[in-house]
Amino acid sequence: MRLIFSPAYSLKLAGEKYAEKDWFKRSLAALKNDHSYQAYRKQVDVATGVQVLLETWKNRRSKNLNKLRYFVKDHFIAAKINRFSHAMDPDRGILTFISFLFSQTCQVFGIYALVRPRGNGLMKQDLKTIEEMRDKLSTAFEMDKGGIPDWLIDECKQAAKKAQSLDEIIDFQPVWEKYNAVLIENKVVMTLAYFLDGIYLNHNGICLKWDKRKLVNSTSTNFLPAFSASFGFSNYTEPMPIIEVVDEVDEDEVTYTIVHKVLIPNGFQIVSVSYPGSQGGGAVLPNPELGKAQPREYPDVIALPPANSTIDVV
Repeated sequence: MRLIFSPAYSLKLAGEKYAEKDWFKRSLAALKNDHSYQAYRKQVDVATGVQVLLETWKNRRSKNLNKLRYFVKDHFIAAKINRFSHAMDPDRGILTFISFLFSQTCQVFGIYALVRPRGNGLMKQDLKTIEEMRDKLSTAFEMDKGGIPDWLIDECKQAAKKAQSLDEIIDFQPVWEKYNAVLIENKVVMTLAYFLDGIYLNHNGICLKWDKRKLVNSTSTNFLPAFSASFGFSNYTEPMPIIEVVDEVDEDEVTYTIVHKVLIPNGFQIVSVSYPGSQGGGAVLPNPELGKAQPREYPDVIALPPANSTIDVV
């Protein structure tokens, strides 16, 4: 289901003018009369809730660690990070999601997978020595080059160099404080710093730990209000008006037009569409023999042609 929401348009439907501080409330009131929103709310209202979700993750067992995404312990929950690159987009979404759900009750960690034999089995093997961890870390960073800035790579390597054992916990707070002015310039860095409490270098490697609340000047267990206030999300703003695009067209408009004005009217079956802000939900995997190390291509639209066409896929 896809819900397209424009506050200004919703208020127009309701025949009301919005006030600066209550436009969102009025918009939701208008949406309650919309069939797609009613269907969406129906699904939300019957959802089981976060505690059932947490227990489901906690009870999952597998001898193959690569099949597990979540690792639930008594006082923390962790999610695997397969790589630091464009392909980390799903991992970033998961980490942000669990941080919003569980940060008030437990700590949230990322687990950066370092063991990558033959491009496969990202977490199937344990690290044996601290020297092996440093070597695997350098290799992983080389494979994920471009995903994070050089300064973070250098700081992680320095932390690994200082570690004496695989079970060591290293205070990484000074690093975030040092580079505080540029943390939001990289999506991966921002996710790590502001939504996690630390990161494990492999599932049995050292832990780089910090206090994300200090970055938003909060001492509360619920850091979300402080996070919102720190970035100005708590300030009231007027909704953006609906305007005609005349000066430039970006990929979102192109994608929408191709789907709704070209493909669907001509009988194509839409398989996958990259909605605005996403990086594409369907990946093309050109080298399956490389396993998870293979490059991924994320087209904005994937569609099947009509039955009488000679085209295989678009």
